[in-house]
Amino acid sequence: MSGSDLKELCRNAAMTPVREALRSTDTDIRQIDPKTLNIRAVEMRDFLSDAPSSSGAAQGPDGTIGGLDLD
Repeated sequence: MSGSDLKELCRNAAMTPVREALRSTDTDIRQIDPKTLNIRAVEMRDFLSDAPSSSGAAQGPDGTIGGLDLD
């Protein structure tokens, strides 16, 4: 992955909780107060859901990333 690929991966991972919070509200998006919107923290799954799975560059031979078993 290039630097711009990593930047995009991080941006998408950071936006995932925001998108989830916006989907969970019935209020018009223009009327939402950002201070009252309950947005969860970014988690490893947010990165993994957007990461390309075919390269395997970040995944070790034992199926872990950085020695961490994510299952």
